[in-house]
Amino acid sequence: MYKLIKAKSVHAKQILPYLTTTCYWKEFAYGNNLNQSYEEFMLQWIITPRLPITTVLVKEGDEDTVCGCIITATTEQFGTMPDYTPHLDPKVMETFANWFSFAVSDSVVVELFYVIEELRGQGYGTQLYNVAEELAKTTGKNCISGFIWSFFPNSLINAIRKGRMVKDCIHFPGLIDLPLLYVEKKPAYAKLKDYFHTKEYLTVPSMLEMQAQAA
Repeated sequence: MYKLIKAKSVHAKQILPYLTTTCYWKEFAYGNNLNQSYEEFMLQWIITPRLPITTVLVKEGDEDTVCGCIITATTEQFGTMPDYTPHLDPKVMETFANWFSFAVSDSVVVELFYVIEELRGQGYGTQLYNVAEELAKTTGKNCISGFIWSFFPNSLINAIRKGRMVKDCIHFPGLIDLPLLYVEKKPAYAKLKDYFHTKEYLTVPSMLEMQAQAA
């Protein structure tokens, strides 16, 4: 049996590889002006400050081993995290400028969502994701957001099944060909599911005509 608990310091180093395989964190830490190693930089500036907003999946009787985790918080909570950008190499800031300047909606942000391969398909991912859903309810947020690489099809399928739709994308010219997708779950977007099949769309003469009438 497995259960969810709040992350503890013993989990910090175990969370590092999960982040490493989902994002450009290694590149972010490259050439930092603190001369910290990748692990040192990540533990000090990213993982340890986020432990209070991290929930981990552990096995009963072994709470020290991470089998899955979710890092999720409101945009306001993420705004209180230490600002590591002054310590980044200028080339990092230039390369990822489109990401650093991207405006995320007022929402609950899912920064990391991961379950070890042998436990996938057993409902544990849903349990972890529900942490974000519950946080949205308790904080009055009507949006759950996050970023997913377009070359992670399973992650994208999972997000769509949970109602998160692709809202925007970020390109990194000269670095990688495929974009980073920005996804959101909002009640208004749920109404757009299969929109071109709906009676609302099929009974109007033209979306452009509707736009003109609204103007």
